[in-house]
Amino acid sequence: FRSQMKNQKSLKILGKTYVIKYCKVPEDRWGDCDHPNTPNRKIRICETLKGKEQLSVTVHELLHSVAFDLFSEEWVQKAGEDLGNALWELGYRKREKTRKKNGKIK
Repeated sequence: FRSQMKNQKSLKILGKTYVIKYCKVPEDRWGDCDHPNTPNRKIRICETLKGKEQLSVTVHELLHSVAFDLFSEEWVQKAGEDLGNALWELGYRKREKTRKKNGKIK
């Protein structure tokens, strides 16, 4: 990941650059993903999600980015949840940046 802003990361998925943003999203969803052919592609994740829920929603939206029209929303929902749970059980966590005494970010 290359950091762009505090709650935003840029990464390549199947050769296409996406910006993942942790931000406000419409009330009817926890996240969304732009179609791979959209210019300036973004994946948006609800900024209030934390822990395992944030991980599962992030995996869900990443699945959309690699197979946008290939699977049903129900399949992506279940796969995202199961993969998020599996990664959580294996110990994967979002690393938070912490400041050292000298003010530098670790």
